[in-house]
Amino acid sequence: MQKILTLSTKMEDKKTAQILSSVRGKSDRRRDQASAAYRVELHQRILDAAMSLFVRRGIRAVKMDDIARQLGISKRTLYEVYPDKETLLHEGVKMHHSQKQEKMDAMVASCDNVMEVLLGVYRGRLEETKHVSPVFYEDLQRYPSVMNYFRGNQQIGRERLAVFFHRGINEGYFRNTINIELAINAFEALAAATLTMGISLGFGANEILHDWFFAYIRGLCTPIGVKLIDETVYDNQFTPVQPLNS
Repeated sequence: MQKILTLSTKMEDKKTAQILSSVRGKSDRRRDQASAAYRVELHQRILDAAMSLFVRRGIRAVKMDDIARQLGISKRTLYEVYPDKETLLHEGVKMHHSQKQEKMDAMVASCDNVMEVLLGVYRGRLEETKHVSPVFYEDLQRYPSVMNYFRGNQQIGRERLAVFFHRGINEGYFRNTINIELAINAFEALAAATLTMGISLGFGANEILHDWFFAYIRGLCTPIGVKLIDETVYDNQFTPVQPLNS
Protein backbone atom coordinates (compact mmCIF):
# COMPACT_ATOMS: atom_id res chain seq x y z
CA MET A 1 0.00 0.00 0.00
CA GLN A 2 2.80 2.37 0.90
CA LYS A 3 4.45 1.67 -2.43
CA ILE A 4 1.24 2.48 -4.26
CA LEU A 5 0.90 5.78 -2.37
CA THR A 6 4.52 6.67 -3.11
CA LEU A 7 4.08 5.89 -6.80
CA SER A 8 0.88 7.93 -6.90
CA THR A 9 2.64 10.86 -5.22
CA LYS A 10 5.48 10.72 -7.73
CA MET A 11 3.02 10.70 -10.62
CA GLU A 12 1.20 13.70 -9.15
CA ASP A 13 4.50 15.54 -8.69
CA LYS A 14 5.49 14.78 -12.27
CA LYS A 15 2.14 15.98 -13.58
CA THR A 16 2.38 19.15 -11.49
CA ALA A 17 5.89 19.79 -12.80
CA GLN A 18 4.69 19.35 -16.37
CA ILE A 19 1.85 21.81 -15.79
CA LEU A 20 4.17 24.35 -14.19
CA SER A 21 6.65 23.93 -17.04
CA SER A 22 3.90 24.48 -19.58
CA VAL A 23 2.71 27.59 -17.76
CA ARG A 24 6.25 28.95 -17.56
CA GLY A 25 6.76 28.20 -21.25
CA LYS A 26 3.62 30.09 -22.22
CA SER A 27 4.61 32.97 -19.98
CA ASP A 28 8.07 33.09 -21.54
CA ARG A 29 6.60 33.07 -25.05
CA ARG A 30 4.21 35.88 -24.20
CA ARG A 31 7.09 37.85 -22.69
CA ASP A 32 9.22 37.24 -25.79
CA GLN A 33 6.37 38.28 -28.07
CA ALA A 34 5.79 41.44 -26.04
CA SER A 35 9.50 42.21 -26.13
CA ALA A 36 9.67 41.69 -29.91
CA ALA A 37 6.61 43.91 -30.42
CA TYR A 38 8.19 46.59 -28.25
CA ARG A 39 11.43 46.47 -30.25
CA VAL A 40 9.54 46.83 -33.52
CA GLU A 41 7.52 49.72 -32.12
CA LEU A 42 10.68 51.37 -30.75
CA HIS A 43 12.44 51.10 -34.11
CA GLN A 44 9.50 52.81 -35.79
CA ARG A 45 9.24 55.55 -33.18
CA ILE A 46 12.93 56.33 -33.53
CA LEU A 47 12.73 56.49 -37.32
CA ASP A 48 9.66 58.74 -37.25
CA ALA A 49 11.13 61.11 -34.69
CA ALA A 50 14.56 61.26 -36.34
CA MET A 51 13.23 61.93 -39.85
CA SER A 52 10.90 64.62 -38.52
CA LEU A 53 13.85 66.39 -36.92
CA PHE A 54 16.15 65.87 -39.91
CA VAL A 55 13.77 67.38 -42.46
CA ARG A 56 12.89 70.37 -40.28
CA ARG A 57 16.35 71.28 -38.99
CA GLY A 58 18.75 69.65 -41.41
CA ILE A 59 20.66 66.46 -40.69
CA ARG A 60 23.90 67.89 -39.36
CA ALA A 61 22.05 70.14 -36.92
CA VAL A 62 20.39 67.16 -35.22
CA LYS A 63 22.39 65.19 -32.66
CA MET A 64 21.61 61.74 -31.35
CA ASP A 65 21.00 63.44 -27.99
CA ASP A 66 18.22 65.48 -29.62
CA ILE A 67 16.52 62.36 -30.93
CA ALA A 68 16.75 60.55 -27.57
CA ARG A 69 15.39 63.60 -25.78
CA GLN A 70 12.52 63.91 -28.26
CA LEU A 71 11.54 60.31 -27.57
CA GLY A 72 12.13 60.38 -23.84
CA ILE A 73 14.61 57.48 -24.00
CA SER A 74 18.23 57.21 -22.96
CA LYS A 75 20.99 57.76 -25.48
CA ARG A 76 22.26 54.27 -24.62
CA THR A 77 18.92 52.78 -25.71
CA LEU A 78 19.07 54.75 -28.94
CA TYR A 79 22.58 53.54 -29.73
CA GLU A 80 21.56 49.95 -28.99
CA VAL A 81 19.01 50.23 -31.80
CA TYR A 82 20.98 52.40 -34.22
CA PRO A 83 24.76 52.53 -33.72
CA ASP A 84 25.25 55.89 -35.47
CA LYS A 85 23.38 58.72 -37.16
CA GLU A 86 24.16 57.63 -40.72
CA THR A 87 22.67 54.18 -40.13
CA LEU A 88 19.58 55.82 -38.66
CA LEU A 89 19.32 58.25 -41.57
CA HIS A 90 19.80 55.45 -44.09
CA GLU A 91 16.97 53.41 -42.57
CA GLY A 92 14.75 56.47 -42.39
CA VAL A 93 15.34 57.32 -46.05
CA LYS A 94 14.60 53.71 -47.05
CA MET A 95 11.37 53.79 -45.05
CA HIS A 96 10.31 57.09 -46.60
CA HIS A 97 11.17 55.91 -50.11
CA SER A 98 9.17 52.71 -49.63
CA GLN A 99 6.15 54.59 -48.32
CA LYS A 100 6.34 57.09 -51.17
CA GLN A 101 6.58 54.32 -53.77
CA GLU A 102 3.56 52.53 -52.32
CA LYS A 103 1.54 55.73 -52.60
CA MET A 104 2.78 56.26 -56.14
CA ASP A 105 1.87 52.72 -57.21
CA ALA A 106 -1.61 53.13 -55.72
CA MET A 107 -2.04 56.46 -57.49
CA VAL A 108 -0.91 55.11 -60.87
CA ALA A 109 -3.31 52.18 -60.50
CA SER A 110 -6.29 54.30 -59.48
CA CYS A 111 -5.93 57.31 -61.81
CA ASP A 112 -7.59 57.30 -65.23
CA ASN A 113 -4.68 58.93 -67.07
CA VAL A 114 -1.14 60.25 -66.66
CA MET A 115 -2.27 63.84 -66.13
CA GLU A 116 -4.25 62.80 -63.06
CA VAL A 117 -1.12 61.06 -61.80
CA LEU A 118 1.03 64.15 -62.42
CA LEU A 119 -1.39 66.43 -60.62
CA GLY A 120 -1.65 63.99 -57.73
CA VAL A 121 2.13 63.79 -57.46
CA TYR A 122 2.37 67.55 -57.64
CA ARG A 123 -0.12 68.03 -54.82
CA GLY A 124 1.70 65.46 -52.69
CA ARG A 125 5.13 66.94 -53.30
CA LEU A 126 3.96 70.46 -52.51
CA GLU A 127 2.53 69.25 -49.21
CA GLU A 128 5.67 67.25 -48.46
CA THR A 129 8.27 69.89 -49.32
CA LYS A 130 6.63 72.69 -47.39
CA HIS A 131 7.77 70.91 -44.22
CA VAL A 132 11.36 70.41 -45.42
CA SER A 133 14.28 72.71 -44.70
CA PRO A 134 16.43 73.28 -47.82
CA VAL A 135 19.45 72.33 -45.71
CA PHE A 136 18.14 68.76 -45.52
CA TYR A 137 18.79 68.18 -49.22
CA GLU A 138 22.27 69.65 -48.97
CA ASP A 139 23.11 67.50 -45.96
CA LEU A 140 22.02 64.29 -47.69
CA GLN A 141 24.98 64.60 -50.04
CA ARG A 142 27.36 64.09 -47.11
CA TYR A 143 26.25 60.55 -46.30
CA PRO A 144 27.73 57.92 -48.66
CA SER A 145 25.41 55.06 -47.71
CA VAL A 146 22.36 57.21 -48.42
CA MET A 147 23.70 58.37 -51.77
CA ASN A 148 24.59 54.77 -52.68
CA TYR A 149 21.02 53.79 -51.85
CA PHE A 150 19.67 56.46 -54.19
CA ARG A 151 22.03 55.35 -56.96
CA GLY A 152 21.02 51.74 -56.42
CA ASN A 153 17.36 52.63 -57.01
CA GLN A 154 18.04 54.93 -59.94
CA GLN A 155 17.59 52.31 -62.66
CA ILE A 156 14.27 51.17 -61.20
CA GLY A 157 13.11 54.78 -61.18
CA ARG A 158 14.17 55.23 -64.80
CA GLU A 159 12.25 52.13 -65.86
CA ARG A 160 9.12 53.35 -64.10
CA LEU A 161 9.49 56.75 -65.73
CA ALA A 162 9.83 55.16 -69.18
CA VAL A 163 6.60 53.22 -68.64
CA PHE A 164 4.94 56.46 -67.54
CA PHE A 165 6.09 58.36 -70.65
CA HIS A 166 4.88 55.56 -72.93
CA ARG A 167 1.51 55.62 -71.22
CA GLY A 168 1.26 59.40 -71.66
CA ILE A 169 2.06 59.09 -75.36
CA ASN A 170 -0.55 56.37 -75.84
CA GLU A 171 -3.17 58.47 -74.03
CA GLY A 172 -2.42 61.49 -76.22
CA TYR A 173 -1.11 63.79 -73.47
CA PHE A 174 2.61 63.52 -74.35
CA ARG A 175 4.06 64.13 -77.80
CA ASN A 176 4.79 60.97 -79.77
CA THR A 177 8.02 62.54 -81.01
CA ILE A 178 9.63 62.38 -77.56
CA ASN A 179 12.98 60.61 -77.31
CA ILE A 180 12.17 58.86 -74.04
CA GLU A 181 15.74 58.04 -73.05
CA LEU A 182 16.78 61.66 -73.62
CA ALA A 183 13.69 62.90 -71.79
CA ILE A 184 14.53 60.77 -68.74
CA ASN A 185 18.16 61.93 -68.69
CA ALA A 186 17.04 65.54 -69.00
CA PHE A 187 14.45 65.07 -66.26
CA GLU A 188 17.07 63.75 -63.82
CA ALA A 189 19.73 66.33 -64.72
CA LEU A 190 17.33 69.25 -64.59
CA ALA A 191 15.87 68.14 -61.26
CA ALA A 192 19.31 67.85 -59.65
CA ALA A 193 20.67 71.07 -61.13
CA THR A 194 17.57 73.11 -60.35
CA LEU A 195 17.45 71.89 -56.76
CA THR A 196 21.14 72.59 -56.17
CA MET A 197 21.04 76.02 -57.78
CA GLY A 198 17.75 76.99 -56.16
CA ILE A 199 18.96 76.09 -52.68
CA SER A 200 22.23 77.95 -53.20
CA LEU A 201 20.21 81.04 -54.15
CA GLY A 202 18.08 80.74 -51.04
CA PHE A 203 14.90 79.32 -52.54
CA GLY A 204 12.92 76.67 -50.73
CA ALA A 205 12.29 73.20 -52.13
CA ASN A 206 8.58 74.01 -52.37
CA GLU A 207 9.19 77.00 -54.63
CA ILE A 208 11.69 75.09 -56.75
CA LEU A 209 9.26 72.25 -57.28
CA HIS A 210 6.48 74.60 -58.30
CA ASP A 211 8.60 76.38 -60.90
CA TRP A 212 10.48 73.54 -62.57
CA PHE A 213 8.28 70.46 -62.37
CA PHE A 214 5.48 71.46 -64.67
CA ALA A 215 7.67 73.83 -66.69
CA TYR A 216 9.58 70.74 -67.81
CA ILE A 217 6.56 68.44 -68.15
CA ARG A 218 4.65 71.09 -70.07
CA GLY A 219 7.28 70.98 -72.82
CA LEU A 220 6.63 67.26 -73.33
CA CYS A 221 2.87 67.65 -73.67
CA THR A 222 0.53 67.79 -76.61
CA PRO A 223 -1.84 70.80 -76.81
CA ILE A 224 -4.39 68.77 -74.81
CA GLY A 225 -1.85 68.15 -72.04
CA VAL A 226 -0.67 71.76 -72.04
CA LYS A 227 -4.25 73.03 -71.74
CA LEU A 228 -4.92 70.77 -68.77
CA ILE A 229 -1.73 71.86 -66.98
CA ASP A 230 -2.42 75.54 -67.59
CA GLU A 231 -5.99 75.29 -66.37
CA THR A 232 -5.07 73.30 -63.27
CA VAL A 233 -1.66 74.58 -62.20
CA TYR A 234 -1.22 78.08 -63.47
CA ASP A 235 -4.65 79.36 -62.45
CA ASN A 236 -3.43 79.60 -58.80
CA GLN A 237 -5.18 76.42 -57.70
CA PHE A 238 -1.81 75.14 -56.46
CA THR A 239 0.16 77.99 -54.97
CA PRO A 240 3.29 76.91 -53.08
CA VAL A 241 3.55 78.00 -49.48
CA GLN A 242 6.72 79.23 -47.86
CA PRO A 243 8.74 76.23 -46.58
CA LEU A 244 10.50 75.88 -43.27
CA ASN A 245 13.86 77.63 -43.19
CA SER A 246 15.12 76.28 -39.90
